[in-house]
Amino acid sequence: MQTISLERSKEYPLYLQLAASLRDRIDRGEFEPNEALPSETEFSQKLKICHLTIRKALKKLQEEGYIYKIRGKGTFVSEKQNSPELDDIVDKHKVVGISVPESSEDSHSGLTCRGVVDYFHNHAYRVIRMDYINMREERIRVERNHKFMSGLILRPPLNNADAFENLKYFSRELKLPVVLSGHAFTRKTPPVDIVRSDDYNGVRDIIGKFFLRGHRRIAFITTNLPEDGFSPRMEGYQNFMNEAELEPLHINLHGIPQTRSGSQELCKILNDCFNAKQPPTAILGVNDLTAIATYNILNSMGIRMPDDVELSGFGDVISQSPYYASMNLPVSSVKIDYAKLGHEAAEVLIKRIKNPENHEPELIEIPTRFIKRGTTRE
Repeated sequence: MQTISLERSKEYPLYLQLAASLRDRIDRGEFEPNEALPSETEFSQKLKICHLTIRKALKKLQEEGYIYKIRGKGTFVSEKQNSPELDDIVDKHKVVGISVPESSEDSHSGLTCRGVVDYFHNHAYRVIRMDYINMREERIRVERNHKFMSGLILRPPLNNADAFENLKYFSRELKLPVVLSGHAFTRKTPPVDIVRSDDYNGVRDIIGKFFLRGHRRIAFITTNLPEDGFSPRMEGYQNFMNEAELEPLHINLHGIPQTRSGSQELCKILNDCFNAKQPPTAILGVNDLTAIATYNILNSMGIRMPDDVELSGFGDVISQSPYYASMNLPVSSVKIDYAKLGHEAAEVLIKRIKNPENHEPELIEIPTRFIKRGTTRE
């Protein structure tokens, strides 16, 4: 067995990484049809991970049609078919695809995907869910299934050239009706429907609340990651501060706060900010994970919230994700209704499928809503 590289990450659980690696190798033909895969024990010894993780990865691949099991004999690679997910499909017009980055079901992508799938199932559509770990794998999976699909919903990852090229390829070359659910691209997007949250006005709303409560030193913590979904949030903050004739207080992180280096960077920046003569009196995190990291660091510094500083996140995975909901975190947030994003994207795709010739691309922005918790005042 060739070396499989796995990284411990909250965003990409080990079982998803293992499933993606095996899926990629099967797609490339490194395993022959009906060839036996290593046993759970062999995987465990080679990769130094527990049997439960391996079992979850294999179960996922089995549900996708990549492998099959024979009791007492082991796990084997399925016969290559045009679409193992759709071997019993007759009516292509009732089949749609959704392509999302591999991530936890509690992530924003997972929550949106759940909304998409629920809507289609309630309207008697069959869904092919195609999870991928890189752009090459996304193209392979969509190519493999596109002839069975009448339309496709994409949840774009970080804005990069390959993601943009995939979108153009799916819509122009494969002739698939495509709906983007979530952020679009900063560069010119091909003429496809886009359903996203109204992040620009969501940020202006929370910054406006801070302003009306007398705050003038309002900081915005962002990352340097090129995620297109953050652009409207940054524009909303910058424009409000300019209109109010206030000096923007950008805190730009080079890393992700959930990593050790990113946490250390944020800790140093916050220490410097609150040891300055005029520290911020209100802080908005570009997303909930940034706000949660900020909350933990400020607590360790003895900074009282909301007495010394008000704090809010953005996205509200805090309440929509079972993982974070179980923590009972008191961090206020601007709620993005991920289930509604998924429902709207599915509804737009159905309309696009039914009226392919008479349909101008739409941009639908779902309003956000502020959720007050313990880190902000009334």
